[in-house]
Amino acid sequence: MPKALLLTLALAVGVGLAWSAAQAQPARRDVIVGLIQEPDVLNSVTSTTGATNAVLKAMMDFPVKYDPNWRITPNLITRVPTVENGDWVVR
Repeated sequence: MPKALLLTLALAVGVGLAWSAAQAQPARRDVIVGLIQEPDVLNSVTSTTGATNAVLKAMMDFPVKYDPNWRITPNLITRVPTVENGDWVVR
């Protein structure tokens, strides 16, 4: 076999193996955040740096928030539990 054909065949096999390995991996749900400084502490009471506020907001956000009309809307949850939708039970 000519060297060019052998090299093309090896390259095709390598690409095929890499493609199948990439397809076999489960989807990852990693979040990578880049900041220009490190948080000094993880206590919002004792720190005023922007990095600390950004990290704490991502870690400790509220499950619900208010929209501009002051209605409660989901923030970290898929829907707000209420008596009407059956997620909140009063006994």
